[in-house]
Amino acid sequence: MRSTGVRARVTRLGVVLAAAIAGTVIGTGPAQAAQQHVTANVSPVAWLSTDSRTPNKVITSGDARVGAWRDEQGRKHVSKSYFTFDVSAYRTKTLIQVWARFPELAANDCAKRRATEVWLTAPAEHRTTWADQPRETVRLTGVPSTECLHNSPPWDATEVVRQALARGKSKVTLVVRIAEDQQDKLAFGRTYSSRYPTLEIGYNTAPQVPSKVQLGGFPRYDCGATIRDTALQVLVWPVDEDPIPGLRSRLAVWPVDRPQDRQEFVGTGTSSGHSESFTLPSALLTNGARLAVAARSEDGFAVSGWTAPCEFTVDTEAPAVLPTVASSVYTEGSVFPGVGGETVAGDFTFTADGVADVVAFTYRGNNMPMGTVPAEQLGGQATASLTPVRAGAATLEVASVDRAGNQSAWRSYSFWVRRTAPTVDGYLVRLAEPKVFTLTANQPGAVAFTSVLDGGAPVTTQVGPDGKAQVTVTLTNADRTQHPFQVWTVDATGHRSGVADQSLYLDTLAPDASTDVWSPVVGVAIPLTFQANLPGSVSFTYRVGDSGPPTTVPAVNGHAEVSWTPETAGPTTIEVRSTNADGITSGWNQTFAVWVENAPPA
Repeated sequence: MRSTGVRARVTRLGVVLAAAIAGTVIGTGPAQAAQQHVTANVSPVAWLSTDSRTPNKVITSGDARVGAWRDEQGRKHVSKSYFTFDVSAYRTKTLIQVWARFPELAANDCAKRRATEVWLTAPAEHRTTWADQPRETVRLTGVPSTECLHNSPPWDATEVVRQALARGKSKVTLVVRIAEDQQDKLAFGRTYSSRYPTLEIGYNTAPQVPSKVQLGGFPRYDCGATIRDTALQVLVWPVDEDPIPGLRSRLAVWPVDRPQDRQEFVGTGTSSGHSESFTLPSALLTNGARLAVAARSEDGFAVSGWTAPCEFTVDTEAPAVLPTVASSVYTEGSVFPGVGGETVAGDFTFTADGVADVVAFTYRGNNMPMGTVPAEQLGGQATASLTPVRAGAATLEVASVDRAGNQSAWRSYSFWVRRTAPTVDGYLVRLAEPKVFTLTANQPGAVAFTSVLDGGAPVTTQVGPDGKAQVTVTLTNADRTQHPFQVWTVDATGHRSGVADQSLYLDTLAPDASTDVWSPVVGVAIPLTFQANLPGSVSFTYRVGDSGPPTTVPAVNGHAEVSWTPETAGPTTIEVRSTNADGITSGWNQTFAVWVENAPPA
């Protein structure tokens, strides 16, 4: 046998071929060059070679010999090689192109043109041998190649695989041989790989009916809805199990009463599980139009069935008549002192006033909550229980909403909300002095007051026959001057009134401070006089500057005099407070300051 000198190179290429066979690649169909399809590589489930010198035996190891060859003893052999492929997985697929590929490893004589043929064989009735060969039925067309060796010369097996599947066959067997007139000539013999033959099957799986057709992106609508959009989006989710791009949706839209006016639109392409968006022509979305849409999936080779029609109605006109508003608690036009109360709920009844397609009412207002309430029936009425935010003037605005979401103009309804929060007759308190406040109830049927000082524990006081009560407040903490004081009432049912938020202001009774020398000199002592405003004060505590240490001195009849020697020049603040025998401390007097001069020259 004449050596080609390239067996080692082809063996290395076999590793590359094995890697390609393990994956899935994208091919191009013959009829639609722009459309992609799935390509899978199928390896043989069985192979064997026959040998004219041992006509009743088969060879299942080593390389696949084809045509004439000599063994090491110089004896001549003639062989054919058979490869069986299982194609049952493609029974439900649409075959686009099938190539049979048999990698070449060696040629006896590269000067001779390739005489290899590939045939489909009939099912073998017995074990295939040289003496008992299956019938060769269809010769496959190969792609001409002038190379001495070809990694994988392609042979068109499209029709033989299609027909086998159409006849219900699961497997096809291809024989690789040398043409009859050169079969026994040594120059034409070749060696093929027995490990890497493949059927490269380009196929397509028919797409499925789209999983969903959605009216509108945001907001979205159910089928059967009435909508007001004049640029409606329709989203379609096509479905295809083939993992390749190129999947598209086709959307059809038509007037329900004129199906002959159907229009169809094709998407630009997506992948399975992702949506495509279509915007319907505004010319179709006219007031009163009743339309239907349906969609299907397309992959360029096959189409799915259509989805069920999704119908909807277009309504672009708002209700022309304003709704009516009525309330037995908050009567329209009521004036001071008003009706109801800031914690009193009242039922408001809204009616469509003859507009047949009203489905809800929306409301808002000054001193009123906002919201939407559905109508009891189409074109009917609705009742909302609403509580004013506070006492005083209130205006409620109400609009009708139809099935499409169109909203009427606002109907204005005004009234005055009665004050139910109690009143407190003052706000000033002196440190450590009990202060009596008179509380007056404004809630009808109030039986008790509740008061809370500084967020502390609630205190309950009964309402007197005159609707009043008194509470005593004593403040002993002078650290802050403002103290929140909340008061409300309850009636016999436990219903609360509004809350009176009263801020109590504390006079901390800070002492007075004075001096006879307002421009002291550094190093020269000056007198300071303190006079208490907190009754019973027994001592004063003073400090000089923000960081000076506090100094405490006794008070006599609420009076004290001290001597202070300035140490630095400039403005100096002196703060002082007093403490009584009960340990209650006044606030700081923070308004006393002097200007200290430098000492005069010697």
